Amino acid sequence: MHGCPRDLTWTELSETAEAGDTEISLVEITVAGVNFDWAIGEEIVIASTDYDAHHAETRIIRGVEYTEGSNPKLSFDEPLEYKHYSGSKDYDGDVLEMRAEVGLLSRNIKFTGGEESLER
Repeated sequence: MHGCPRDLTWTELSETAEAGDTEISLVEITVAGVNFDWAIGEEIVIASTDYDAHHAETRIIRGVEYTEGSNPKLSFDEPLEYKHYSGSKDYDGDVLEMRAEVGLLSRNIKFTGGEESLER
């Protein structure tokens, strides 16, 4: 098995994504040493933020806009079917963050066999 490590496989929305949107904004990457390397053609999942877990959606990345110190933006061809919430609520000084998670589903693992496995 061979593959390159991926520094970031999960993050969150920085803004609410509405049904019909074809672009999402992710939280700013602030962890030192973490490389944002999501690329065009890779598949992502956006978690549901309502009571129906089936409202999680997968999309193929068609565009990536990212400069260090900013919120990464991803675009895709197929519009979202559902709203994905991103926000926070203040309860008497206790802030509750409620943001849809976004995960990178694509991996770059390659399985190879030795020469002897080709003879069978």
